[in-house]
Amino acid sequence: MTKTYLALEKIATEHLFCTCNGGRITAADIAIVLTDGRSQNTHRTLQAARQLKAQGVWIIAIGIADAVDEELYGMASSKSDVFKSPDFDTLTSILDKVKERTCEACKRSRHGCCPDGISFAEGPKKEGCGTDPCPAQADIILLLDSSASIQHHDYAKELSFASRITDGFKIGPNNVRFAAAAFGSYPQKLFDLNSYSTVSALKQAIQGAPFLNSGTKTNKALEMVLNENMFSERKGGRSFAKDMVIVITDGRSTYAQATQRAADRLKATNVSIISVGIGSQVDITELRGLASEANNVFTTENFDHLDDIQEEAIQGAPFLNSGTKTNKALEMVLNENMFSERKGGRSFAKDMVIVITDGRSTYAQATQRAADRLKATNVSIISVGIGSQVDITELRGLASEANNVFTTENFDHLDDIQEEVNLRTCQGEKCC
Repeated sequence: MTKTYLALEKIATEHLFCTCNGGRITAADIAIVLTDGRSQNTHRTLQAARQLKAQGVWIIAIGIADAVDEELYGMASSKSDVFKSPDFDTLTSILDKVKERTCEACKRSRHGCCPDGISFAEGPKKEGCGTDPCPAQADIILLLDSSASIQHHDYAKELSFASRITDGFKIGPNNVRFAAAAFGSYPQKLFDLNSYSTVSALKQAIQGAPFLNSGTKTNKALEMVLNENMFSERKGGRSFAKDMVIVITDGRSTYAQATQRAADRLKATNVSIISVGIGSQVDITELRGLASEANNVFTTENFDHLDDIQEEAIQGAPFLNSGTKTNKALEMVLNENMFSERKGGRSFAKDMVIVITDGRSTYAQATQRAADRLKATNVSIISVGIGSQVDITELRGLASEANNVFTTENFDHLDDIQEEVNLRTCQGEKCC
């Protein structure tokens, strides 16, 4: 019998990723399931997998011989996390692919990966890492929205953001090369992949991009990449390097269908596209259509918050399972009107949020802004910090008042503060 669900449930019920069992709060939690057949209880297996994924565990599923697609894809965190082998003898043929996918865990760890692309950082400032930038081999083209909908001062912020992307990479003939173009009603190439060989020169060239102050013909920029063969060897492209395009825009393109066609043509040539949307006017459907995969879409509410997604854009990391985005949780409460009458909120009831966390948020400033916005709507926030990695200053900033902050040394001692939190929640209310 193949009781896959029992193995998955064991991980959850026995807390195998807990620090008490050797887990590390700075590392990603990964489960690799190898199976050669159908589970005895498919429903229970998929339910157990969902529970694990909801806890932030990344699941890779490997199917051998008669393994069932329904279960493999249901267990795995994404389609890219499913691997198949026709029999046990040929398992080694997929080993490298599985190892490569597992290494993506760097991007899902609490503090991201070190520049070596393998080691886990031990803190938000890359403590425990060397100083060398990422040694990836990639040819990256930046396409920068320079349309009339952008204010001059915001365009400067966009250029600053784009130039800082280069900081995360080792620039050189055997590492990463950048090219760039601005686009409005027409595209204007700024430089080719072989134009600059130092970070300082790249930054200067990006910062000097002209403001075109016209339409948003994203399709023209994508078409230029193809028509001018910007990834060609003559323009500095290299056959061993990964071809990537990063599109940064603040609105929907003038010709959505033409933009999608151009993006599809690029992706058909094995170019990976990352889309970055800024502000409330972006078309999320278009951003998703542009991107090579769902994890390659990034959004921020305005140009002032571009820094909040800089690291994610560099790593191509997803929003989920990628650190401690406390700000996203707080923003969701606001954006989805979770206290509204339609969601069960009541005008006579006190609105409260209890944040429970075991570490500092990935983006402290964005978290504080989101908390301040919530408190401005008369929501009371209680913050609960667990373990030695919490940032007490951040907890105090989250909380509505000093008495709303609680800490405990680890998860085993949560019960020690439960009554205090309950009492604080009830204080001033007719609920105790």
